[in-house]
Amino acid sequence: MAKVLIGCETSGVVREAFLALGHDAWSCDLLPSDTPTNRHIQGDVLDVMQGDWDLMAVMHPSCTRLCNSGVRWLSKPPTGRSLQDMWSELDTGAALFSAVWNVSHIPCVAVENPVMHKHAKARIQNYQPPAQTVQPWQFATDPDGPDNERKRTCFWLRNLPLLKATGTLDGTSSRDSVHKASPGAERWKLRSKFFPGIAAAMADQWGYHASRLRQVAQIRNRPLNGETQCPPSPLKPLQIGGASVLPLFATCASKGASAIFGLGACTVFQQKS
Repeated sequence: MAKVLIGCETSGVVREAFLALGHDAWSCDLLPSDTPTNRHIQGDVLDVMQGDWDLMAVMHPSCTRLCNSGVRWLSKPPTGRSLQDMWSELDTGAALFSAVWNVSHIPCVAVENPVMHKHAKARIQNYQPPAQTVQPWQFATDPDGPDNERKRTCFWLRNLPLLKATGTLDGTSSRDSVHKASPGAERWKLRSKFFPGIAAAMADQWGYHASRLRQVAQIRNRPLNGETQCPPSPLKPLQIGGASVLPLFATCASKGASAIFGLGACTVFQQKS
């Protein structure tokens, strides 16, 4: 199983989805968890992400000044705020996004954000377009359930596959209640709370991918002594030249033998003397 950090989350929706599948998952935020748990780290994600993680998913970084819907405040600030405040918050938000997006020691990284405006893009280090855009209703099975909503969500992904939709609905009955949330002190939290259907898909698909990459890394560091043992895998291996090898594989060599390690399959070839 993978060791997973869910950054900028207090609701625990994404964390609990990974935990339900057996992953070593933790959430992190400057604020305390919304519900009692020993799986939440109250602290700065920039510090916590320095640990040993297989996957970091920063699902709710501060996006108020980055998102396209809020660009108007950069020219006409809301009552009681100044233009300097707006641009300063933009710089802070872009710096956070840059830091989590460019972290180098975590193999798999996902960052979620709404559509960004040009000023945000220009401030983000190594900016690139999002890998994909999804809607919550694409992961919904119940028309009256919490996932049957319209809220365009962008994912920036590194070393992770595109998320595959798991829902059965076509979007025609989807709601836009997220955008109609009443003004108030808690509006930002209601709008940033993640959807359980997408969270479950992330845990299933990205958690599995990160776990297999972790196994490859462990195999690469394992000495080749006689018969090499490989972890079991539910994946069906490919038959290539009479060898069973899964699509993702690692290689190593030791003591006169070379090996191809599939993610759960292993074939050892003895070198000719």
